Amino acid sequence: MNTGKKNGFTLVELLVVIAIIGILVGMLLPAVQNVREAARRAHCLNNLRQIGLATINYHDSLNGFPPARLSDPRRILFNRYEGASSWFVRILPFTEQNPLFREWDFLIDYEKQNDIARMTPVSAFLCTSRHSVDDAIAPDTLVPAGGGG
Repeated sequence: MNTGKKNGFTLVELLVVIAIIGILVGMLLPAVQNVREAARRAHCLNNLRQIGLATINYHDSLNGFPPARLSDPRRILFNRYEGASSWFVRILPFTEQNPLFREWDFLIDYEKQNDIARMTPVSAFLCTSRHSVDDAIAPDTLVPAGGGG
């Protein structure tokens, strides 16, 4: 009863199966990328919500919104003098970044701050669609927009 026919796949059948799997994977990858981008967008929106809540909490605590930048050392913030830091530094305690806030010396300029204060990235201030915390730190070789020396 042996007819000489062997069991198994032919080369053509194997190539058809591989082609079908390749097409299915090709259709699946854009869907996965869309889901990832939607998750990044939701994370970014949550970061913006946290920044808004921190600003509102700052307002509720100090009866005013944080100024964009002050260089007048006669102003006082949390019993410390305000220097030339931006409003992002002023809302750090309200974004659960109090240890980083304590690293800032408000009597000196940004360029003279210690490395921890200047170089620590805050993930709440970054949109994951554009940046990650790893590449948020600018290299020391960059020259400021005003020219610099």
